[in-house]
Amino acid sequence: MNHHRRKLERDIEQSVLERKTTQAQALLNRYRKKYQSVEETEFFYESLRRLGLHLLGLKYLKQDWKLGRRSNQVLLWTARFLNSVGASSLALRALSQVKETSLETLTSETCRIYGGIFLVNGKYPDAAKYYEAALRGTTPESAPRPLKLTWIALADALSGMGNTVRARAIAQAVVGSAPDSLLKGIGLSALGEYFASEKDWTQAYSVLAEADETLPKDQSVDRAFLHKWLGLTLCQLKDRAHDKKRGVALLQDSLLFLKNVSVREEAWLKIYELLMSVDAGDPALKARLSFFPGFDHDHTSELSSHLFGDRESARFHIDLARNEYQVRVRQKVEHYFGIPREVRLLAWMRIASDWGLGSARCKSLLWGEEFYSYFELESRLQQLLRRIRKSYGVSVHQKGGVLSILPSHESRVSVFVSHQALKPSLLERTPGATARNIAEFYKIGKTQSFEVIRQWKEAGFFS
Repeated sequence: MNHHRRKLERDIEQSVLERKTTQAQALLNRYRKKYQSVEETEFFYESLRRLGLHLLGLKYLKQDWKLGRRSNQVLLWTARFLNSVGASSLALRALSQVKETSLETLTSETCRIYGGIFLVNGKYPDAAKYYEAALRGTTPESAPRPLKLTWIALADALSGMGNTVRARAIAQAVVGSAPDSLLKGIGLSALGEYFASEKDWTQAYSVLAEADETLPKDQSVDRAFLHKWLGLTLCQLKDRAHDKKRGVALLQDSLLFLKNVSVREEAWLKIYELLMSVDAGDPALKARLSFFPGFDHDHTSELSSHLFGDRESARFHIDLARNEYQVRVRQKVEHYFGIPREVRLLAWMRIASDWGLGSARCKSLLWGEEFYSYFELESRLQQLLRRIRKSYGVSVHQKGGVLSILPSHESRVSVFVSHQALKPSLLERTPGATARNIAEFYKIGKTQSFEVIRQWKEAGFFS
């Protein structure tokens, strides 16, 4: 190995360990200019990841894309950093572009990257497949500490697939061989979660109470997730009704903590669902939870449709179920067919209300195919927000990467949503509408109206 490169890598490693981020960045910039082999590129991006510089990593990857470097390595790191900033669907899209490679030829670390991205996106069979490959030749008992955590991740994937028997066996093996109280507490927390998922509340409480005593007492993400499952379990213990108050408090504490630290809304949205499931959540929030943009719902699917806001007084009414929107101009209502991106974004923010909507989530939902141009997406997002302000008179508050409509402007927008597509409002009024009727109602050209008819026929709305 080149003497100068070895020394520079030692200096970078020392800066990373000491969390001297500015110094490490300067050293990494020097390293990047000189060393760009596969092994050197891996060291470079791994150092950025350890420093938590995910956005900076994406900026460097953008340079790779511009230079035509589209190797599996570049795609994998693109996916990993996108997942870390909360752009999960973009991360999945990046992974889908990686050239097919047999599992046997992939490194353990690469398999762990795949597994982690699939796991947080709820793709449990895919996550399990890659974690199994990452853990080849190890057991939960014999694996070194980092791989013990990977064994727990595999158990999470198996639990998500319904294989809680094997998930519990893995967690118990990790707990029995854990070298420190933190790892033992994480293993116990996972084991308790698996018992809770089987509704074995008595056993879940016993394990989770032990985890509560074992985990370090400082406030952390690990403790927040423990309190999530311990809180739910306390709410479900039929012979300990007096503990429900404590259980709700733990759920609410976990919710508040994860809301402040998590880049993925799912982490705290799931807790709202649990609060609803034990009749401790605000019923007024049920619709918001049920239709939160891009969220997979567990306990709220029985709500088939909802109107957010007052349609009669709102200046803009957006009907996502019918793919149309209305603008009130003085006493006249103008109808428009098709929902442009800025109007769809406006509808999503109205649904999210004061919970807000992460900008990374917005980018993933609006431009789910364009993982390679993440930073261009930021300028596009800002263009949509300017259009919302100038064309629709609605201002958006932006703080910490979270977007929300200004509270005083929320009443200007109403949104109707449904879990299924509904017949357009014109066809409800005029079942035999002609191309001319469509053109006049939606203020579009006659040629475009024939395209609308074609779409309606495909959807079964028009014969």
